[in-house]
Amino acid sequence: MPPQTTTNGGHLLLEELVAEMIPAGAAAAPEISQVFGVREVWVDLIRRKTAPVEGGPRLRVPPAAEGATGLSIVQFCPRGQTAAVNRAEGEELDVRSPDCLLLYRRGDEQASVSETLTCIPWRDIQYIELSSSGK
Repeated sequence: MPPQTTTNGGHLLLEELVAEMIPAGAAAAPEISQVFGVREVWVDLIRRKTAPVEGGPRLRVPPAAEGATGLSIVQFCPRGQTAAVNRAEGEELDVRSPDCLLLYRRGDEQASVSETLTCIPWRDIQYIELSSSGK
């Protein structure tokens, strides 16, 4: 099943991007992976909605207002599993890996955790939401 997203409310719509690339009068829309690699599609969409983090290679959603923070939510399902849908949240993303999207989340100071990292295989991603939230 190809990744599915939407442009409404900061969500990314993969189907619209692919539809723009299909020639008029085509008999049937090709699978997304036939148009281009899954990673390339997600990286392009993520870069459209994020900005580089100062001093590093990570990306984040620009805050909508002063005091707001960007939040990225990724829904994914490991290959071979149809019912097990997982969700990860973070403030920063790293798209440089050819295999995985890296999602960073600020840690809990009381638990002495400075940061957590979730590695999500590109082909397992089903949905990405990028939005700004108040802090």
